[in-house]
Amino acid sequence: MSKTQPSPSQVEPNPTRASYLSLQEVASLDIDRAETIEDITSVMEEASYEATNVAEELREKATNIEDGFGHETEMSAEFNERADEVEGWAGDLTNLDVPDEPGDEPEKPERKSYPEGKDGDSQFDGAMERYEQEHEEWQEATDGWDDRVEEFREEAQGALSEAPEI
Repeated sequence: MSKTQPSPSQVEPNPTRASYLSLQEVASLDIDRAETIEDITSVMEEASYEATNVAEELREKATNIEDGFGHETEMSAEFNERADEVEGWAGDLTNLDVPDEPGDEPEKPERKSYPEGKDGDSQFDGAMERYEQEHEEWQEATDGWDDRVEEFREEAQGALSEAPEI
């Protein structure tokens, strides 16, 4: 017997709802594991795609009910309303304020790329000054990047948590 508690999607008897819960669970775990803004964006796009599939399933249920009765019913209207809410949420997942990737981020300078020497050797001193300047520029360009990733991770998790009930 497993010692871990089953996830909500594992105990949900309704297949559409189970799939909806599963997409939220998987996306949340993947966001926590993501290392870059691009990784998080990719997770959100996949979650949006899966949510759109759930909305289509809900619309199909509504259509089946209407076809069976020959007209809209309270239940079919409810399925269509839920589908609209899920589609809106799916759009929200891909409309987050994505921070810029550091595309022009300078490459981290390596000390070994400078000539060996001793203090007082003008070639060595000049190379060390260039290294220190490049390293300082690199640090300034990359400062806060981890913070931006973490902030975006929190924003993505927040968007996931706003999933409408189905």
